[in-house]
Amino acid sequence: MKYPFTSFLCHKRMASSSAELSLVATKIVQLLPVLGCLIAFTGLHTTAYGQVNYAALSAQVDSLGSTYQNAPFVRNTTNGAQTTIQAGQTKTIYYDSIQYNNSITRVYAWIGIPQGASASDKVPGIVLVHGGGGTAYKSWVDKWVSQGYAAISIAVEGQTDARSEADGWVKHAWAGPSRDRIYSDSNLPLNEQWMYHSVVDTILANSLMHSLNMVDSEKIGIMGISWGGVITATTIGVDDRFTFAISAYGCGAQTQERGVWAKPSRWARKLGNNEMYKQVWDPLLRMDRISIPTMWFSSPTDENFPISRQAMTYRASPGPRLVALKHGMRHNHAAAWDPGDTYAFADSVIANQEPWCDLVDFKLNSNVARAKFRTEKSITSATIVYSTDDISKLETEMTWLQTSDNVSLSSSGGYADVVATLPAGTTAWYLNVFAAELVASTGFQWANGDDLLPYEKINYGALLNADFAAVGVGESVIFTPRPNLSGTWSWSGPNGFVKNSRNARLDNIQIQDAGDYIVTYQDSLGNISRDTYSLEVTGSQDVGNVPLPGSSSFNNGVFTLQGAGVDFRRGSDKIHFYHQSLSGDGEMIARVTSVENTSSWAKGGVMIRDSLAANSNFAMVMQKNDNRVAFQFRKTVGAASDFSNWLQGGTGSIKYVRIRRVGDTFRGFYSTVSESGPWVELGAAQTISMGQDVYIGLAVNSHSNTNFSTATFDSVSIIEY
Repeated sequence: MKYPFTSFLCHKRMASSSAELSLVATKIVQLLPVLGCLIAFTGLHTTAYGQVNYAALSAQVDSLGSTYQNAPFVRNTTNGAQTTIQAGQTKTIYYDSIQYNNSITRVYAWIGIPQGASASDKVPGIVLVHGGGGTAYKSWVDKWVSQGYAAISIAVEGQTDARSEADGWVKHAWAGPSRDRIYSDSNLPLNEQWMYHSVVDTILANSLMHSLNMVDSEKIGIMGISWGGVITATTIGVDDRFTFAISAYGCGAQTQERGVWAKPSRWARKLGNNEMYKQVWDPLLRMDRISIPTMWFSSPTDENFPISRQAMTYRASPGPRLVALKHGMRHNHAAAWDPGDTYAFADSVIANQEPWCDLVDFKLNSNVARAKFRTEKSITSATIVYSTDDISKLETEMTWLQTSDNVSLSSSGGYADVVATLPAGTTAWYLNVFAAELVASTGFQWANGDDLLPYEKINYGALLNADFAAVGVGESVIFTPRPNLSGTWSWSGPNGFVKNSRNARLDNIQIQDAGDYIVTYQDSLGNISRDTYSLEVTGSQDVGNVPLPGSSSFNNGVFTLQGAGVDFRRGSDKIHFYHQSLSGDGEMIARVTSVENTSSWAKGGVMIRDSLAANSNFAMVMQKNDNRVAFQFRKTVGAASDFSNWLQGGTGSIKYVRIRRVGDTFRGFYSTVSESGPWVELGAAQTISMGQDVYIGLAVNSHSNTNFSTATFDSVSIIEY
């Protein structure tokens, strides 16, 4: 009978310089099954197995842009009667949105049209989305109207711009859901979630602007600040009618962290393992669709949205972009809408279909950075903004310095060339160029390159945010890093594996395919990013001429192996072996909770084998049904095996057994207390010749050709040194 394979998850660590290996502290990852995440969120799409169907939910979000293209019903804020919008007006309105709690919701907004706009003299338009703690702002609309834009500023939490000292912004009677912290409503049905309503409200605002005959429907943009930036980045992924987009602070990729040492961001700490965000709402998921010009406005000290996560987001978009990282910029609405940067960006896109400045070439050789900017304006100065702090800190915790020392600037023919030497010890940095008060940046850089986002599919199943895959022999995996970027991709892996594409697909996987798969990405500007995926492969098979086929299974933390066969003792083994590969040094620990008494010599335990041949060299710590243990081994291929300190430990309790390899030195131990010891060594260490890559796992033998013995194990772990 074939059972689902379960993996021994290995935690890797640095090898000791000592031949005998002084064990260093390490986190031991327990042996776990490869299981899907069974979540029973009420009201969510589910598969036949009760799992949340995130793909269906994501497709539902994708459809919003085409679903809500008709203009909403627009009402005045006095008595709710229908109202019209005229050139030269700036006023408050409600417009109808979707249902919430079986009632139509309305959105409160300020809208303004420049004087003189008409069907024959159309003006560009913009949708404005506030951040957390904000509302619809007349002052924001006024700023854009003064620049010649029709503007609508919407309130996305059911509020007006009237304020109560006790409760903040006053809610109106037709409110939808409010924001519940950071996607904390992810357990609700999709159409009851705040982000769903916010995206629909934003799409409807765009549809309203499209319906106004004095607004040029081919020249409507969107700007969001903070949470509004997140909504903006999400909405442009589903509504392709926008001409440009500006996100101040807000971005995606918030559950992605840079390496094992990086601190989790504020968002990552809150989101944890929120699969709804990862698979449905993360703006990063749809960035590869964005071809319109985008602007990303922030500061390295922003506490809410780390600029490394912002960089991951915008680098996923193939469209032109302007990154503007202002040293010392604060996080608030005025800091985003007061400077001239956003208006200059919008004007350049409306006039020329591209940002006023964009990065066209960028290289870092050793510690010298070279950047070329195409620019419509005169570049007057350039600086490097950098930090020498440890990368374990969040960007906002780093000390950032700005200098023009060792930075040269030359301009010619609409291009500005910057050459900068990174200060000694630089760990993170970017270059800025200035046209008067306007700024354009290379974008945030780690000194040793940027991370890719790890995703994978096992057996063509759901997309998983992971860089570790545990599969059985014969199964499949696809490693598919994100973002989906244009550029050069390459892979290297075990057994000469190479591939020159973003996705690495492995079918009919075998034990020898286990190991690390390294992906390298280089973009057109010379930025290099790398990631490593680890593949573990487990097999369950009989070794030797076993008359009765064995089996293995896993349930509730317990491994059950059933095997037949005469013995290990002679020159050819007859066992059932559940295993994975081990490269180099390591150990395995398990508690043998039972061995069926088919014979007084029936046994089960932990084993390392040089090969899966019946006469292979091996080392094993085994336990009999009477709870006594022994260290058994074969030192010469085809020779009879031997024992060291045969049948130790008494019969009083079940045992934790442990087998350890350092080079060709093998040692066996047992404990009656716990998987952490204390350990009693079984005889002397043995020198056994084995290759670099061996097999490690659980073994059982019935000492009978006509009967199975069933052995059970728990507290199983493998450690690679």
